[in-house]
Amino acid sequence: MGASTLVILKEVTLPLLMPGVISAGLFAFLLSWGNFPLSLFTTGADSTLPEWLYAKMVSGYSPLVPTLGMLAVAASVVVLLVAILVPQLAGYLRALDQQKTGHLPHRRPLDE
Repeated sequence: MGASTLVILKEVTLPLLMPGVISAGLFAFLLSWGNFPLSLFTTGADSTLPEWLYAKMVSGYSPLVPTLGMLAVAASVVVLLVAILVPQLAGYLRALDQQKTGHLPHRRPLDE
């Protein structure tokens, strides 16, 4: 109702799309780790991180392998926590701002 395209994108479209975008990113990340056999047989001169870890595990024990595994798990947990907490923090800040200014967002009454 009179909002510019940028405001619509920022206030309506992006908040509705963000759960799907974050889920797709996490799914793509997990799927890339799950396709290890395919990447093992089809890579050229360069090797991916899972291939390098596999080579280190096969050739002999290296303390770097479990360290990198834990770092990968920790990075996944951090990304997941950020994906959960950022929308909640944005809602909290929006409510705090509305409380300070005394303005409530304009809402249309539902037609019954």
